[in-house]
Amino acid sequence: MKRSALLLSLLTLLLAGCEVIITGPPAVREPLRVLEATYRSNFQDQNGRYLICDNRTTTLIYRFRYQGELRSWRSYLRGQTLGEVRGDRTFYPRSPGVRGFDSGYEVTYQMAPFFAPYAGGDPAGAVTPQAIDVVPVPQPEVIGNTRLHLTLRGVGDDATFVSQNIPVVANCP
Repeated sequence: MKRSALLLSLLTLLLAGCEVIITGPPAVREPLRVLEATYRSNFQDQNGRYLICDNRTTTLIYRFRYQGELRSWRSYLRGQTLGEVRGDRTFYPRSPGVRGFDSGYEVTYQMAPFFAPYAGGDPAGAVTPQAIDVVPVPQPEVIGNTRLHLTLRGVGDDATFVSQNIPVVANCP
């Protein structure tokens, strides 16, 4: 008995200088993903579809909800014919112009006339005399399409969203 008490005392002294940390299983990190993304503008066609007016200032607002750990995101517009990019910006949750809501953010773009990329006309970029139409009364006309691209950046992964075509219209009243 004396020997076991001595061993127990010795073991207690040895362990007194050690720190024992007990942890649970490692935390499971959810992959970053876009749950929902929408956009709207201050212009609509007769069917209620949002569009960008090439000859007028257009306000484009996009919202997205996500899952996972978000650090920042990049957004831009890409023309559908030639792939020209405009409005390429990186945002953070506390960036100016960013409004947060439950598990998501909202961003407002103010686009000056002739801002949105759509690559209408001659793909080589040349304007020929046959391509010029003089129209005395403005007639709204779809001249191309652009798409909104979002890339969410997280802790170890990214998530993307690409909108459907957004019509770019000339001669908005």
